[in-house]
Amino acid sequence: MASLTEEFFNQYQQAMNDKRVDTLTSYHSLPSVFVLNDIKRVASTSEDIDEVNQGFLQALSQKEVSHCEALVNQAIRLSDSVLFASVRWQFKDVGNRLLITSYCSYTMQVVDEQTLKIIVAVIDDQENALTGLMTKES
Repeated sequence: MASLTEEFFNQYQQAMNDKRVDTLTSYHSLPSVFVLNDIKRVASTSEDIDEVNQGFLQALSQKEVSHCEALVNQAIRLSDSVLFASVRWQFKDVGNRLLITSYCSYTMQVVDEQTLKIIVAVIDDQENALTGLMTKES
């Protein structure tokens, strides 16, 4: 389970670094829920998820983030089909200088033995570095 989760986030990280919105969106279930501080957004279509992912990548670009690294802190199987993961994201500039650290929690669906889909993403933005990432919707 841990290796599946780590592989998933390695692929997710690569899609973020490559700025591939469509690939990021494919890693989410329909619907998906995004939580950032007091903002909650339910994305019920692929286009909604694209919009959130595009906004996230734009926010990172505005902060001069060139790449990110994901470290899976914890992965716990909650049931046969649901997994919880805690991930520390490090966002860095072209000189590899750390700009933002964010701790995120994910509830994920185990679609089959080799496929995970994000159901809920809770983004911890204690540094308020990602303010303005999502519009306030519920």
